[in-house]
Amino acid sequence: MTLDMDRPRYAVSLAVSWMVFGILLAGAAAQPAEWSAPELEVERAQRTPVPWTISFRNGGDDRMYNVTLSVIDTSGLRIEPLSRSLGDVPPNNTVTAQFSTSAPVAWRGIEPGLYNVSFLVTYRDSGGLDHSETRVAPVRVLPTGTRLSLTLSVGEATAKVGDRVTLRARLVDTNGDPIWQQSISYYFTNGTLLGSDYTDSQGIAEVDYVAKQAGTFQFQAKYVPVLSGLVGMTTYSGSESDTVTLTVPEELAMQPLLLAAVAVVIIVAASALLWRRRRSHTQP
Repeated sequence: MTLDMDRPRYAVSLAVSWMVFGILLAGAAAQPAEWSAPELEVERAQRTPVPWTISFRNGGDDRMYNVTLSVIDTSGLRIEPLSRSLGDVPPNNTVTAQFSTSAPVAWRGIEPGLYNVSFLVTYRDSGGLDHSETRVAPVRVLPTGTRLSLTLSVGEATAKVGDRVTLRARLVDTNGDPIWQQSISYYFTNGTLLGSDYTDSQGIAEVDYVAKQAGTFQFQAKYVPVLSGLVGMTTYSGSESDTVTLTVPEELAMQPLLLAAVAVVIIVAASALLWRRRRSHTQP
């Protein structure tokens, strides 16, 4: 009878103990805090991935077990790997995860702009309960970088008056790939526009310059991209070539005039000699 009388007390005591234990667990919950994911800048179409460090702190009083950080929405970016196992995280400890990010055009047709990447943090607490929380990190995709080179068609950058000189520019992106159907403008270094042309499949655009007088002439090519579908954004960044110099020496420039003068002298001398001979024959 004594045992039967103690059973209700034992049951009540056990229930109270479990309630107290549950309250203690609830007060000692783990929680990701101080999520750190600074805005990452990635150049559009660049094949070399950019390192990306994501970190957060266990802001609770309980240990986080088997922590995993996974990408659940890439926003069209290429992110590798898509998941990281971070092990256990004690209270008030910070954990970091390394990812690599790129925005190749062939991957999703990414355009410049701001993209939000969604992450999922999963872990288990000391009571064996599973938890998951979603966090967001920003990635800014920049216009594709460009490089513009400029060369002259004449050797040693020297020409004569009347020569036609071709200025050849080549436009490539950060990866060294040619960019076609882009307008390239050519200027004298004083700002005067010489002309413009569109790049071909090799990224090459050309204009001609006719040397009209002797002197030293400097040229520069410029690429100014047009706005893309996104307001205020361009697909490519602008670029300028180095300055190239064309020399038209004075002595080479005067040579045609000298030849003409010599020809005139010869003609005059020949005419004078012929006139003298005729005059000598007509005298008695």
